[in-house]
Amino acid sequence: MAALSAIQRVVEEYLISVAPSTPEYGFLTLVPWSSQEKPANVLASCADCGELRLESIAQIVEQHEVVLIVSVYRKKKEKRRVVCLLDHLGVAHPDVVVFLVQLPDRLDPELTKAYLNKLMVRHDELYSFRADGVLMELAGDPGVLQHR
Repeated sequence: MAALSAIQRVVEEYLISVAPSTPEYGFLTLVPWSSQEKPANVLASCADCGELRLESIAQIVEQHEVVLIVSVYRKKKEKRRVVCLLDHLGVAHPDVVVFLVQLPDRLDPELTKAYLNKLMVRHDELYSFRADGVLMELAGDPGVLQHR
């Protein structure tokens, strides 16, 4: 089995810490999932094609009124794929509330001011993607997510 990429590790650690404690939310990620067990309310992209199956998206949306798309949003290709996913959700599931959740692309315990500034630039861009909201999550605390 290949080692997890840094982005996979960040996304999986966040989802493993938050998703089981917030079953009322559905979580989508375009980051492929490793072989470890995935929470039931998480849908990750296929490792082979990097896409989410439309049937699986529909199933998550039917079970959850709020869907969070979790990623790092660093690469242009990833941003384009998220915009396509949001377009699909807007047409096929117009009543679902969709939030983008931006994670840092590394697990450093101390994030520098310069790095946080870079995160904020990416964060500001996400508002143009037409989601219902944009969240930045640095801690992975289910209570904070529910409060927001």
